[in-house]
Amino acid sequence: MVALAASCLRRLGLLEASVPVVLGGGVLQGGDPRLMTGIERGLAAVAPLARPTRVSVPPVVGAVLLALQHQGAPASVLEAARGQVSARYA
Repeated sequence: MVALAASCLRRLGLLEASVPVVLGGGVLQGGDPRLMTGIERGLAAVAPLARPTRVSVPPVVGAVLLALQHQGAPASVLEAARGQVSARYA
């Protein structure tokens, strides 16, 4: 994970920037302290200002929201869908 994040930040010229590094997926959502500490330390070594952040919802939520947004759904529908899909796949 650190190598992937570092590679992306390097290519974008963001190694010295204060940017979020969003971590997602089932293993990372579990938040194992040893895993997260390793990622945080490794990331700090290559991009000290980067802020690792775990995704709090399943990836399918983003796909649903993008599809609804593409169809012109209002904010109230997006928020309702986010809650419903998050609850369904939690």
